[in-house]
Amino acid sequence: MIKRLFDNRGNSISIIFLFVSLISLFGMALFLFLAEMYNIFPKSLPSGRFLNSNIVNTFEIMTRDFLLIYTSVFFLSFYLVPRLTGKTFTGLKPATAIAGLTLGVPLLSPFFPYESKNSFGIESNLSVILMSILLLFTLFTAISFIRRAEESLFISGYFLLASLISLTAAAYSVQIDLRTTADLTILSSFFTSSQIYIGSGFSSLCIIFFLATKSIGGTLENKSLASITLWGYLFLFPWVGFQFYYGTFLPNWLENISIYMSLGLIVPLLAFLSNIIKTIQSSIEEKGTTYKYLNYSIFFFTLGNLLIIVGGVPSIIPLVSFTVWGEAITLSFIFSLTSGLLGIYSYSIPKLMGKAFTNDRFSHNIYIFGSALVVFSFAANGIVSGYVWTAGANAGTFTTFGEGYQILWGATSQFYSLSAFGSALLLTSIGSFLLNTLRSVTSGEIVAQEVLKGTNNNG
Repeated sequence: MIKRLFDNRGNSISIIFLFVSLISLFGMALFLFLAEMYNIFPKSLPSGRFLNSNIVNTFEIMTRDFLLIYTSVFFLSFYLVPRLTGKTFTGLKPATAIAGLTLGVPLLSPFFPYESKNSFGIESNLSVILMSILLLFTLFTAISFIRRAEESLFISGYFLLASLISLTAAAYSVQIDLRTTADLTILSSFFTSSQIYIGSGFSSLCIIFFLATKSIGGTLENKSLASITLWGYLFLFPWVGFQFYYGTFLPNWLENISIYMSLGLIVPLLAFLSNIIKTIQSSIEEKGTTYKYLNYSIFFFTLGNLLIIVGGVPSIIPLVSFTVWGEAITLSFIFSLTSGLLGIYSYSIPKLMGKAFTNDRFSHNIYIFGSALVVFSFAANGIVSGYVWTAGANAGTFTTFGEGYQILWGATSQFYSLSAFGSALLLTSIGSFLLNTLRSVTSGEIVAQEVLKGTNNNG
């Protein structure tokens, strides 16, 4: 039975990781909702040893920043590599084992004692293992692209490979043990840029370009613009995170470079938008569920870029530093990835399983409303709280306790309520999508499965 999993160019492995990533997506939405509920009702919800706000926040970060991204990039690798190269994934069996080991790190980390964890919440020994196995998986993917049967590699493959390399670099930063505040600040910024902006963002771009061409039948408008997008973001993203630590121990030259690089994101963003819009306009296929989620993914990726650019304006930086504005950016890139995943799920299920995918309008309508509400609530909360903190500092009033904190809570509490409502809608939408997926697989209409062309090499 195990041998059969690796037959048919690894389609069974793709199906397994499709469901693993979908369950991870549901888990992310669940813990996001629970974390937001704890912000509103801290005294009404459990606060015992095994369930409290700290535990919920830990699981939310592990599922969002680690488990979801890893399961997604593994699914994309196993599913897209045979379709982009014309060959089976090189080293399919060991790569599958490596992927399974990688998922164990974020799942096990919350259960280790606090004293054994690093600043990212991962047990020190596990972080070394994580970096090693991600490096191996990246090598298998790179070899698969090198040994391709196709003459050239489609742009989605470059974004996928860059995402894996960046995730490996982020895993390396996780296992570095630094003590000083300045070093930890730089390390945290590098991790966010590598794991979220490039790791998650490039996975989104991989899906966007694949769906815009292979799914809805568009023709890539311009390869040069795609290259500008790839290399522009690779150069700029590693620098932009430093702006949100304005006024700390970071040297002034690093803060200034971060500001200029943030504003420079407008160049690859315009290259991406002009290219992808023209590509989508060239499509001739019927615009269904996949097309809608593709547009949502583009919207959130663009929104994340715009929030970084606006946050880089010199008059805005002092307001949004150390606020949840950074969370709004992170969630924008995460929701861009989740939107792309929902789109590629609806596209790939008939191809992999021979069952028509059925999705209701209610699910994707509340998805876009709920996820957008969460992002805009965090962004507005960041600006308002920044104003209150600045006003309190100028007046010599503390805003972390007493009357000052009551003023701060009065100004921002409605945003926590809105984000909690949005996360509830998001959880409902993804739960509905999961049920529709199970319904489609078990009782959906039978359709023709995809037959892959090309050569079959030993995995």
